[in-house]
Amino acid sequence: MIRLNSNGSIDYTFNIGT
Repeated sequence: MIRLNSNGSIDYTFNIGT
């Protein structure tokens, strides 16, 4: 999942396990 932080930088978060 790619989301935009409040500071404007891109934060990449990966879901581990389903």
